[in-house]
Amino acid sequence: MLKVHVVVVIDSLAGGGAEKVMLTLLQTLQQQGQVCTLVLLDNARDYTVPDNLDIRCFNAKKYCTLRQKAKAFKPFIEAISQEKGDIGLLLSNLDKSNLLVSKINHPKTYYVVHNSVTDALKTRRKHPIAWLRMRRAIKSLTAKRIIAVSNGVKEGLAASSLVYPASVTTIYNPVNIDEVKTLANAEQASLPDKPYLIHVGRVAKQKRHDVLFEALSQTQSAIDLVCLCRNVKKARRIAQRYGVEDRVIFPSFQQNPYPWIKKAKALVLSSDFEGFAMVLVESLICATPVISTDCNYGPREILTGPLAQKLVPVGNASQLAAQMDIAASESQVFVDSPILPRVEAQSVARQYLALAQ
Repeated sequence: MLKVHVVVVIDSLAGGGAEKVMLTLLQTLQQQGQVCTLVLLDNARDYTVPDNLDIRCFNAKKYCTLRQKAKAFKPFIEAISQEKGDIGLLLSNLDKSNLLVSKINHPKTYYVVHNSVTDALKTRRKHPIAWLRMRRAIKSLTAKRIIAVSNGVKEGLAASSLVYPASVTTIYNPVNIDEVKTLANAEQASLPDKPYLIHVGRVAKQKRHDVLFEALSQTQSAIDLVCLCRNVKKARRIAQRYGVEDRVIFPSFQQNPYPWIKKAKALVLSSDFEGFAMVLVESLICATPVISTDCNYGPREILTGPLAQKLVPVGNASQLAAQMDIAASESQVFVDSPILPRVEAQSVARQYLALAQ
């Protein structure tokens, strides 16, 4: 196999899905014998990273303007290339990184789009400065080569009037299936000793914790809900608003969420939109049933066949509550998803490497 130097640029290693996906990809590429470098614009880290992964931090906060950042970033990347070999594939992720990387015009660059650009921009409508920054980052992808993490994201890009890419390739997010299964069996002393549902996700408007907790308040059963997130205070305030704080367990962010997912009666996703919804895949790997809103992107590509019965309309708390009651009261028959072979990390890594040819 041809050895390729792969560089991933991302805003930080804060506890989000894109960050986790890129770590999985880099670890898999290294296992395949590739040379890998991870470049962070901010050294914030919520994930434990392997000792053998080369991480470089470009301190973007040192510079006041994008022009100054780009002027310093180009030699920063060139130095890595001179030290470790020519870059065969440069993968940019998230808005800040995309905007910066777009200014250096590296010929081997692909931009990984993890979300619906249109829906994400709508969430910034009440914050004009944030809206303008995101819009600028989206428009910077025009004439660039893009990797979409789902067919839905690809279709959304085609329908958008904000960006006109040079090309769009769909590559699903990678997951190390065997590793998830192993981690799911790890000892976890603090797991609840009674039945519960689970939600895993950052506390953001997109994730609709308001709908989640409203649905919990409407359930006929008294089942508890585990909420794995970083901003516990914010999530707790939303739970209080719907009178369910006493039924929600907040263990905070978990480096290994899989034992929590495995023991749950079902995982519940309440989002307005997703890019792929990797947590649904991870739940299926753990053999835990799932309930999800029928987002434009992601869930409907994962929950096909019989699993599609667990899709409910976006924003519909009453139907979400009905599915939560079913999960609480029944021993559900687990149904596998045909998407699992398509997200297996080794296969996905090979798809990325093919772009370097």
